[in-house]
Amino acid sequence: MVPRAGVVLRGELPRYDDRSLDEFDFTRVAAEIQVPVPLGYRSRLLALRARMSTSVGEDGSVVPFYLMETLGGGSTIRAFRKYRFRDTRTLLLNAEYRWEVWTYLDFVLFADAGKVFSDSVDLDFHGVETAVGFGLRGHGPAGTVLRFDLARSRESIKVHIGGGPSS
Repeated sequence: MVPRAGVVLRGELPRYDDRSLDEFDFTRVAAEIQVPVPLGYRSRLLALRARMSTSVGEDGSVVPFYLMETLGGGSTIRAFRKYRFRDTRTLLLNAEYRWEVWTYLDFVLFADAGKVFSDSVDLDFHGVETAVGFGLRGHGPAGTVLRFDLARSRESIKVHIGGGPSS
């Protein structure tokens, strides 16, 4: 669950070592920031999230497709199916406006944007896929227990029902 104040920073630096073929040695670097912005009332919050990752093969090695980072699905770009976009580099941006309707129920308006790409010079906003939508969050004192999202993109409309914290 995103806190109501402060900043959450998360980083990853895994190294993948192909011990038999020496074709799939690579390192992934990923960074994520989550920033909650209180909007005056305790019941109103703007939750912002940005995530970037890059996977770099070493000495002619490649990143196998099944270990590439993906976008799409309920925790990234919600109006696309899970694993819809896949490549060695990703950029993801999410924004949610959360409004407490009842003590244990929030209404959410959201916008998602992201892209996958191979070359670091493509780190820009050209070709970014977007989705917008709304949802409900049922929660208790310990955090979110039920999420419902309805999202729309250029390709489709998707419904996501899940549990656990919002990203």
